[in-house]
Amino acid sequence: MLLDREAPEGFGWWRELTGSGLNTARERRDLFYSLRPRQLPDLSDLEERRDLMEAALQGACDLRSIASDGLQIPPAREDPDFDRALTQPQFGNPLALVMAGVIALDRDPRAALALRHLEAARQLGHRELERFAALAQTRGVSRDVIYHIVAYNELADGIPVAQLRESVANELAARARSTDADIILPLLQQELPPRTRPEVAASGPRLATLQPDLIGEAAIIEAFTGEPSRESEANKIVGRAYALGGQEAARVLVRLVQDFAYALEDERATEQERATARRVMGWLLDLSRQVEDPELLLPLVFALPAQTTILREPAAELTARLATVFRQKAEHTDEPTEWIKAAWLVNALAFRLSYLGRREEALTVGEEAVRLYRALAAARPDAFTPDLAGSLNNLSNRLSALGRREEALSAAEEAVRHYRALAAARPDAFTPDLALSLTNLANRLSDFGRREEALAAAEEAVRHYRALAAARPDAFGVELARSLWVLGDLYGETGKSELAIGTLAEGVRLLTPILVAVPAAVTGMMRGLVQSYLAQCEATGRKPDQELLSPVLAEFERLNATEDKK
Repeated sequence: MLLDREAPEGFGWWRELTGSGLNTARERRDLFYSLRPRQLPDLSDLEERRDLMEAALQGACDLRSIASDGLQIPPAREDPDFDRALTQPQFGNPLALVMAGVIALDRDPRAALALRHLEAARQLGHRELERFAALAQTRGVSRDVIYHIVAYNELADGIPVAQLRESVANELAARARSTDADIILPLLQQELPPRTRPEVAASGPRLATLQPDLIGEAAIIEAFTGEPSRESEANKIVGRAYALGGQEAARVLVRLVQDFAYALEDERATEQERATARRVMGWLLDLSRQVEDPELLLPLVFALPAQTTILREPAAELTARLATVFRQKAEHTDEPTEWIKAAWLVNALAFRLSYLGRREEALTVGEEAVRLYRALAAARPDAFTPDLAGSLNNLSNRLSALGRREEALSAAEEAVRHYRALAAARPDAFTPDLALSLTNLANRLSDFGRREEALAAAEEAVRHYRALAAARPDAFGVELARSLWVLGDLYGETGKSELAIGTLAEGVRLLTPILVAVPAAVTGMMRGLVQSYLAQCEATGRKPDQELLSPVLAEFERLNATEDKK
């Protein structure tokens, strides 16, 4: 079982793990019964929320050996203000309820519910630091010193045990407290017992970190804010932790920024949250500038999500910088790895620029990505033809968006040729990519009014997706629905109205249970399908199937009501 706070289908870690963008991803897909993440429902029942908060409070009492008689969560309907607070959307998240329950041990339960999500996390992060401080002070180590070392360990995603003494001594030397090392080392190993995780097994065991991640991130912020001396040193400490932790530290920093820097674009954020957001964003930006070796910055670029809101500008800037460096390096060497890095960075930059709406620049960079992958595929066709085909598909879409239809069609046709050859050799691995490229080709042909050819491409795409979805409906149901939408519209354009209505209705029927289970993933597509279906019904004077549409319209109403409430 894989669990994460978010696993969007269109981008991010889940897409990279199971999507069709990389050779390794294609091989990984066979490991999964379902390729669609199943979204766990929020806790909507108020009594479940109340029970969970009460259990968290009781657990905190048990751990601290405190009687809970005077610390009860108000029963239902006893305190209307408490009940109203419990209905807030943030408490659909179990972690928010657990945090409130633990905080209620020291504060009134109503006051605990009144805290904003990140404020609650910071209180618990501060509590963890104070726990370490109490232990350290009995051994003669100051609060500031232990705060520093615990936060440094968090930033590095756990100090490697093999480097523990050296790393701690170096950090203490920065504070002129080297003599504390012999006291701190046993304390760290006692409270953060080393663990070996599969992804870091090669580097050996590392100290544990505070869990869950949000609390560990909050502890970092608490350790390096509040006093000018702490804040002035934070950038240097982040740099040293990154040098030690590499890709693990890069992931910690990116996650920290994603969780706490959202306030830069949230009108509801408090001034304190905005100040924290500016601070943590500054840590990332300063790190990207102070690390001069481009090789050392690659882990940070790899850690940045393919599509990201709060990090979209820094991600594009850093990716552009490294793409320039590695293109220049590749031009002055015969080493294939440099060309591979350059191609990956250029392709990633095209996506980032497109996401920023800089379409002309994205097109120019996308054309360069195709050139780089074309050269790599010429030398090693088995390894890089899939990347070439993928970059051609992306290029086709960018050309089409800018009205360069002939070039867009040419790129789409070439992508189909490559994927057809790949699918003939390895159907299990490349048939999904062939189907996707055929759908894209159908759209490009339709742009030229070549509707019969577009129809043939769309029909072939649907045949492939039908076979794929029959074997693995969870993996390919959405793609089949999307291809049915394209095919249905083309049937309508070629005067085959009955086929159009039936095809679009099939797409709606297929997508309805997915809309209910994972609305964020398919709401836009479903709206388009329904609009196309209604337009075809109107064009033919046929009455829409209310049995088909009723559950869809009910779900749209529910989603609209939820959004209004938020």
